[in-house]
Amino acid sequence: MNKGMLLIVCMACATVPAAAAAPKSMTLAEYMSRSDALALRRHNASTPEYMRLTEEVNGALWNVRQERRIARKEGRAPRACLPPGVPPTTNREVAVHFNSIPAERRASITVTEALMQLMERKFPCPAQP
Repeated sequence: MNKGMLLIVCMACATVPAAAAAPKSMTLAEYMSRSDALALRRHNASTPEYMRLTEEVNGALWNVRQERRIARKEGRAPRACLPPGVPPTTNREVAVHFNSIPAERRASITVTEALMQLMERKFPCPAQP
């Protein structure tokens, strides 16, 4: 497991924003590659690259939470029903999930979609009548 990614995810899970999310989610392959590079350089939490990766996870978590609100407004079932107010997952759980996605799929999946898949499995919505 990548310690750099684990630390970045940890920081992000603790600070999910209430404002706008990242405009476009990077691919999981790009995120993991950049995270690995930071770990090799013995990253500093105040570097722009570290902050960018933290913002990526923050934005992805915000997008996952927003999907439920948007789905309800559109009259469709949400993909996941996260509990309000608490971090929905741990840094280790996210890192394990990211690493479990086959390398060949990582280039075609965004960080947001990878987190959404984890949340769908962890917090399924109750069946609607």
